[in-house]
Amino acid sequence: MTQLNVAGLILLTFALGAVEAGAVWFRDTVMDDREFSDHVVTALGTTQTREVIARRVTEQTVERAPAAWEIRPVIRAVVQTVLASDAFRPPSSRR
Repeated sequence: MTQLNVAGLILLTFALGAVEAGAVWFRDTVMDDREFSDHVVTALGTTQTREVIARRVTEQTVERAPAAWEIRPVIRAVVQTVLASDAFRPPSSRR
């Protein structure tokens, strides 16, 4: 085997290992309902995350329904309130 072939095989082995590691992470984090919901709940635990989501939902709502422009603050407040509700909190910290 030439050095180029050996280097290619080594590179392919590392690439396949990275793909496998990514697949395992995806399965364990995204496909596992409990694990995924834990990550979402943790992310929604920060005011900054809730504000970003509320802003984007509001923007998308106005893009699809331009008449909603005047009620943007209401849409944003409703989305933030829903995201801060007990439904998006871990059971241990619910009121």
